[in-house]
Amino acid sequence: MNISSNISNPAEERTLSSTPGPVQNLTLTLETDPTKPRSIKVTWMPPNNRDENGVILFYKIICYNNATNVSIQSNREEYMAFGREQRSIRFENLTAGIPYFISVSANTSVGFGPPVKMKATIPSGAPLPPKMILTRSTVEVTEPRRQLAINLPISDFFCSFMYGSLHNSGIIVAQSSRTNDDIYRGNSSYYFSTVIKNYRSWSDVHDSDNIPPYRATSDDWKPPVECGMYCQS
Repeated sequence: MNISSNISNPAEERTLSSTPGPVQNLTLTLETDPTKPRSIKVTWMPPNNRDENGVILFYKIICYNNATNVSIQSNREEYMAFGREQRSIRFENLTAGIPYFISVSANTSVGFGPPVKMKATIPSGAPLPPKMILTRSTVEVTEPRRQLAINLPISDFFCSFMYGSLHNSGIIVAQSSRTNDDIYRGNSSYYFSTVIKNYRSWSDVHDSDNIPPYRATSDDWKPPVECGMYCQS
């Protein structure tokens, strides 16, 4: 018996690679803890399967902060995330109050696909404490027995805006034995409702034998500096 068949041998064909489609589900997550450095976590998903057009080799993620939406190299960070499974990256030590633009694009052996862009403004945080205790100034005062002049930490505190522009400032005076007390750094609502109540004014403590730390400035005191970003409201 002879058996014949008209079924041909299976053949395998591959389409040529091309540039991929856009990434999916681009998401920006901003740091909300006021004590942590200002940052953006960028997450995304690969292009749809039908739009991959080859093997995804890496993703290009660009973060820049100029308001005109035109990349300026000095204000730009660029990273390559290798492998199809790489789907997140974090940009840290950003400046609060400034809009940042994020762009993510996928790459195959042929080239880059269209970028997907988003914009986010970094929320303010709690400023870092001054790097040094305030020191006495040589500036003369009108009543030397009752007054003294101090050097303010201008560049590294009052004029440092990594965590946002300053809204409130004040000076706490403490005896040398209390200078290493823990410094509160955190939510401003809790500070004004709870922490600040631990510090009385000079008029409340000046007759005490053991003077506790006290507020030497009024609630509406502003430092005599001009930095360009100090909020007066």
